Amino acid sequence: MAKQTTAEPSEAAAPTRAAHGKKKESVLPGVHRAAQLLIALGAEAAAAISGHLSDSELEEISAEIVALGSISPGDKRAVIKEFYATAMAREYIAQGGEDYAREMLINSLGERKAKAIMARFRGLTDSSAFSILSNVDAPSITNFLKKEHPQTIALVLSSLSTSQAAQILTQLPEDVRTTVAYRMATIERPSPEVIGEIRGVLGDYIDTNFQDLGMKFGGTTHVAETFNEIEQSVWKGILDQIEEEDPKIAEEIKTQMFTFADLVLLDNKSIQSVLKEVDSKDLALALKGAAAEVRDLIFRNMSKRAMTAIKEEMEYMGAVRVSEVEGAQARIIEVVRNLDAEGAIYIEGRGGGKQDGIIE
Repeated sequence: MAKQTTAEPSEAAAPTRAAHGKKKESVLPGVHRAAQLLIALGAEAAAAISGHLSDSELEEISAEIVALGSISPGDKRAVIKEFYATAMAREYIAQGGEDYAREMLINSLGERKAKAIMARFRGLTDSSAFSILSNVDAPSITNFLKKEHPQTIALVLSSLSTSQAAQILTQLPEDVRTTVAYRMATIERPSPEVIGEIRGVLGDYIDTNFQDLGMKFGGTTHVAETFNEIEQSVWKGILDQIEEEDPKIAEEIKTQMFTFADLVLLDNKSIQSVLKEVDSKDLALALKGAAAEVRDLIFRNMSKRAMTAIKEEMEYMGAVRVSEVEGAQARIIEVVRNLDAEGAIYIEGRGGGKQDGIIE
């Protein structure tokens, strides 16, 4: 099956990450990103970094490197830029605190990217009261939290990285998820009483001075980033229920997310950039469950030969599982996010409030 999917038949599609469908679902996002980073940095730098890892960490990351095999040039650029931005965020916080870090990142990267970096950094910084929880597996934390008040659960999840919060949120009972997500979106700085309650719940997992904590908790950005880490069927159900309760909060979350249907927000040049990074089998699978508007946009930006190949692949697949379609769509959205973080594409209505479009 041909991999060429752009409107320029003469351009070879960029190589994509090997074994898209072979990645174990149990691999933590942090391990996956670390493996990508070591591949991107090359053997010499990876060897130097590996010397600072524990045996268990090295074993997990090495297994993921083997599973990945290789990553696309776009993924390499994105993971190195993300690592650099996170390192800079840590440096800025050390210099002047979180507000200073946020301001510096906004000045250099724009508000949307700065928010995303700070959201990722939230679970990594040593100033986080729950930073020690980053080394605890999601099922263990869930077992501690599932019988607690939703406000307590929301506070803990709001203080974790979005990838870890997503794992825990999906493991909560369905009738609790919406309440927790809504409270995460609207949460304010916790009172000393609430902090004391959480310390009592988590016990030895937390050992830090909450009162000295200067970070902000939760918010719609954190919830949107968390939703982006979980399956569409799960976050959509939660968001629909939030919309019934508070349409304004639901809309704020929606505007900070990017779904497969949002590909229509990309201009033609951006779509072509995305297609160069996407595996053709993933594209065919993703389009099986796409709206006509999205399909038309994709096909308009492909060569006739590539479009025919994709349509034949879709027909050859026959009936497919919804989970497979959503998985393929999620991998394509990951490409979009990487390119957006690089500033390589334009998403209408986003990017620091500029609403006047671009000139081609």
